Amino acid sequence: MNYGATPLGLQGVQFRVWAPSLASLTVKLEGRREALFPMERDGEDFEVVIPQARAGDLYSLVLPGGVERPDPVSRSQPHGVHGGVDAGVAHAIKRIG
Repeated sequence: MNYGATPLGLQGVQFRVWAPSLASLTVKLEGRREALFPMERDGEDFEVVIPQARAGDLYSLVLPGGVERPDPVSRSQPHGVHGGVDAGVAHAIKRIG
């Protein structure tokens, strides 16, 4: 099981985050595909597959209350720690929330 963003080719991108203490979590795609995608709880994790997302798309995580954060497992933050992260290069584990 991979945490972060996992490109699935033509099926889009799977997003998975370990966040056992959060009540909800949302993925926000940035740029031309900007939209919000609520994640589903799966044990201590949250997960969602977004068919229209592609490797290289920028995204952030939206916590309860609307606070946006970069994915803590991303290895690419082209706009710094306060910008979106790259959907093609996150494959580690770190807890948020």
